[in-house]
Amino acid sequence: MSNERDTLQRVQAALFHLRQGLAPFVETQMFDKHGPTWLSQASRAASNMNAERLDEYGLLKTMLDNWRDHFGTCFSDGDRHKMRAFASLALEARNVTSHATTPLTDAETLRYLDCIHELLKGVNAPANEISEVRALYDLQRNLDAAARSESENLGQSRENVELQPLTSRLRIRASNGTRTRLRARPAEGV
Repeated sequence: MSNERDTLQRVQAALFHLRQGLAPFVETQMFDKHGPTWLSQASRAASNMNAERLDEYGLLKTMLDNWRDHFGTCFSDGDRHKMRAFASLALEARNVTSHATTPLTDAETLRYLDCIHELLKGVNAPANEISEVRALYDLQRNLDAAARSESENLGQSRENVELQPLTSRLRIRASNGTRTRLRARPAEGV
């Protein structure tokens, strides 16, 4: 498993890039629908009500709260449900990292990084924001694969250590010429 702090920081970095890449899309869509007072129609956390720009929570919550009336129509029929799922999962990532009570698993981290990446691609975010999130995903995936490989190797090493004494005892008995009842006995009645 990756270092808990580093894993959390990777998701937080992805959320930073999400904010940079998603803000122009949400702001443009909300301005087109509500005009210059669009910010009064946006969803925000109580602690962020006076801010002039939306944070990750505000951007994602505004999208989800206005999905049926507006944001759902921004995507093709084939992408509409996927984009809503990506936005929901990105909001979950934001909430989990903001209120972290338990460490993120590698699988959760990969899922969050992937959904943020796909959401940015879906809204045609700037290429640099998309590539930064993709780099975070690739780093996490490579670390996860390395950790799994190390874990498997460690498991094989333990297996070898546990079997080795038994094997050496069998050889010693056989080389001393003692009767070897160490062969498997056929089942009775066979």
